[in-house]
Amino acid sequence: SWKSGPWQSLNRCPTVNLTCCRWRCADGISRPTWPCPAIANRPASSLPPPWQRLIRSLVIGETYFFRNRAYFDLLRSTILPDITARQRAQHDFKLNIWSAGCSTGEEAYSIAITVQELVGDLTRWNFRLVGTDMNRSALDTAERAIYRNWSFRHTDDAFQKAYFTPLANALQVNQAIRERVVFRQSNLLDGPPMPQC
Repeated sequence: SWKSGPWQSLNRCPTVNLTCCRWRCADGISRPTWPCPAIANRPASSLPPPWQRLIRSLVIGETYFFRNRAYFDLLRSTILPDITARQRAQHDFKLNIWSAGCSTGEEAYSIAITVQELVGDLTRWNFRLVGTDMNRSALDTAERAIYRNWSFRHTDDAFQKAYFTPLANALQVNQAIRERVVFRQSNLLDGPPMPQC
């Protein structure tokens, strides 16, 4: 819940206080107490528009494809092979992955591409990848799956040609990859969006 979430400590941050003050003036939000009754115990998706705009002002949306490459190398070399080998041994072809704090979706799609490249028999698997974020606007971008050059600053042309469809001044993730990823608005404290995460 929001009551036990980041809002309790945010009141001590001058930057957050300034941002909150600006949005209170613009949207008529009364000065909140912490935890704020207007948002306590409410899922992120049910917050009213002024609070959604406040979230957009506070969260960091910096992301791009295969950001923090070392983590993806670990996913490819160790984590995914271990999980899939164990699941195959049990004849349990389920693979659930949660991309928490996914912002505009580049990380979630990077994971989906990595899984597709690594798991040769993916069609046998019940594979679900859920990306969650508090920022509804970022999730709208993720669902459109259309990205400009800045999102590809650590990838090569071969990657772009393999997994994206060219549009005017942008690239869109291919449908086969998009269909493997679902996005939901959620607070991390709401817990995993599905079992086995």
